[in-house]
Amino acid sequence: LARAWVDANYRICFAKNKTDEETFYALCLHTLAGVLPLCDKDYHYHNRLKTEDVIGDLLQQTPVHFALIDAFVSSHGSAGSRLERALDTHTIIASSDPLLADWAGATKMGLDPFSSPLNAAVLRRLGQRPGGKRAPGLFHQDRRFEQPHAHAAGFLRHPHGEGAEFGEALP
Repeated sequence: LARAWVDANYRICFAKNKTDEETFYALCLHTLAGVLPLCDKDYHYHNRLKTEDVIGDLLQQTPVHFALIDAFVSSHGSAGSRLERALDTHTIIASSDPLLADWAGATKMGLDPFSSPLNAAVLRRLGQRPGGKRAPGLFHQDRRFEQPHAHAAGFLRHPHGEGAEFGEALP
């Protein structure tokens, strides 16, 4: 890890609010891969190693002190991470806990916070749940969000059929 990240007195994660066709949503935990040192992040942190292990270790070794999700204009739909499909949501999500910020962002999009394999694994590993940390209005769904298609997400996570649902017609 970069010395600037390790030695920082205050670490901030700044994410854009967007859906993702592979993991349903890509918020703070997804963004944290950007601080990891190896250049080919897809190869090293998504294929060679388990993303959830790497991000879990990162959070335990160098905790984030402030998480911010820019949801003023969100991107939604099946390709929300790759293609901008703007949705004016006029929301900023801020928390001292990136898992809580992601939980609020997922809920705002109408998604189960555990639908992202990364977030689900890190939540289980670190044993954190939002519980009593709720604030009025924080977890209200914006029903205008178009969610990623579940079949596409399953296929992209398992392109060779491990757990993918093959033979089903997509609507």
